[in-house]
Formats: sequence, structure tokens, C-alpha cells
Amino acid sequence: MEPSDRKLKTRAALEYVNLGRSQMENHLRTERSKERKDRPIYQFRDFLRESIWKWAWYYLRSRFGLKHPYPVYMHPDTGIYEMSSGKTNEIRIAIAGDWATNTADAFRVADHIAAHDPEYTVHIGDIYFVGAPHEVAANFTAKGSAWVRGSKGSFAILGNHEMYGRGISFFRDLLPTLGIRANSGEYQGQGAGYFCLETPQWRIIGIDTGYNAVGLPLIERLPGHTPDSRLPDSLVDWLKSTVKLGDAADRRGIVILSHHQYISAFGNGDYLVPAEQLAQVIGKNRPVIWLWGHEHKFAVYDKAQLGDGVTAYG
Repeated sequence: MEPSDRKLKTRAALEYVNLGRSQMENHLRTERSKERKDRPIYQFRDFLRESIWKWAWYYLRSRFGLKHPYPVYMHPDTGIYEMSSGKTNEIRIAIAGDWATNTADAFRVADHIAAHDPEYTVHIGDIYFVGAPHEVAANFTAKGSAWVRGSKGSFAILGNHEMYGRGISFFRDLLPTLGIRANSGEYQGQGAGYFCLETPQWRIIGIDTGYNAVGLPLIERLPGHTPDSRLPDSLVDWLKSTVKLGDAADRRGIVILSHHQYISAFGNGDYLVPAEQLAQVIGKNRPVIWLWGHEHKFAVYDKAQLGDGVTAYG
């Protein structure tokens, strides 16, 4: 739980100024971030000679390649974990969204998390710029990376940026390093892109709005093909049959964690489909607490219910 020693190559906050959400731009920024920093002025001919071909290759491969197959929990792992307290009777959970920038700002956040010595930590999506293997390593898995793993467990869910890299490094490289911490001190791995942490009073459920946040190339702007961040079918089945979230006799409080927002007061769009899918499981009137990222703003919403979605305090 010690703060990172920061020996990895890091990024400046200025690299993120005015960052858009197009895959083309994010792949470009990923390649630019690899460039040599020892020259006083970056020369355009160096970009033409070196980075442009890598940018074109990785961008085209991400747009036209297949997504990582979607994993599900395999017996005996159900993805449901009973939480336990640590040194006190409290259970401390640290939740960070849009954190994985490998910048000084991210390091300060990580140091604050470590100072609270949480039992569980959760990253709710976006590894910048495209969730590439070197970006997953720099933020989470390499020696000296800043992510803080809780003393009892650590989890992650997908954002749209990981899917700019087809989700490959997220599922292949990151999830096996997370999950519940065994008595041996090793983390047992997170078997899928969703999970449930529970106590006799609460259920904290991480859902995946990222896997379907990126549409098919060339047709994603056509009617009926716009990505809507819907929950994968296997996740919905898990909520119904394994978590039994629709059990009316289970009156525990529900906290939903996702990357994409249900509601936006900032003109960035409401992601209603995941909320509608949840409502099909628990109904529209049972209130939940819903924490999300994606917008890069800290906002608190009053009780609200949109369309056919759930009732939520955002």
C-alpha cells in the first residue's frame, strides 16, 4: 500500500488538454506520447518518418479488428464476493474513474487513496489513451505503477478508451492481476468485466457499459447502428440468475458502478439503455445509488428516473 516510486516514464497533464473521444485522435496521442523528449523542438519530419505509420497501423487495426471475446465467470467463481473489514469495523472502498492517465495528478490521487488504506479499490473505466499494453502496464501492472490495490481486493470495469484498443489488454493483462486477495497475498484475478461486492446490508455491483461503447466502423453513425453502451447479454443473465438482483425479498441497498453516465446535466448525453436493462431486472421504482465517470466532472444528482430506466441517485 506504499505510494508508487514513480520510476516509469510519465506523461504531462498538457497531453490531455482538449482531448476528444475519437479513436483516431486517441491513437495519435498514444503514438505521440512515445516520442523522444530529448529534442528541444519536435520536428514534423520526425513524425512523418516514425510515428505516422504506427499511428495508421494501430488505428486501422483497432477499427477493423475483432474485439476481445467477452469473458464470463467460470465455476466455482461466481463474481460475488462477501466483503470483510480490516483493522477496524469499517470497510473502506476507494473508487476512481478516468484516473489512468499516468500523470502527476493521478499520482496525487493514488497517494490519497493509499493514505486511507482501503480494503477494496475499484477503477471505473478509461485507461488513456487507448488502453494499450504499455498504458495498462504504466498505470496498473508494472513495477512502480501508481494504482493502489486494496488490502482485501481490487477491481476494474471497462470505459470507452480501453475499447479503442479492442479491450485486449484490459482483459488479457489487467484483470488477471486484480480480484480478491488470497491469504497468500496474491490477487486471484477478476474473471469477467463485472462483479458484485456485498455485505448483509449492501450490494455494490460493477456493470460494463464500455464493451458496447464503440460501434462498427463506417456504419456507426447510421440510424440503428449508433453504439448505446448496452450491457452484454451474459452480464444481464448474471444479474438475473446469479446475483438474483430482481429478488424482491432481498432489501439490501444497491450501489451501481459504471463508466458511462445514466444522466448528464452537461449536455453530454444520457445513456438510457443500461438503465432500462437494469429496470427490467429490478423494476423502475426501486431506488439505487449510481456512481459513474466518463464526463470528468464531479456532480451530485437528486433522485431521478428517465424513460424506462431505474430510479437512481447519481
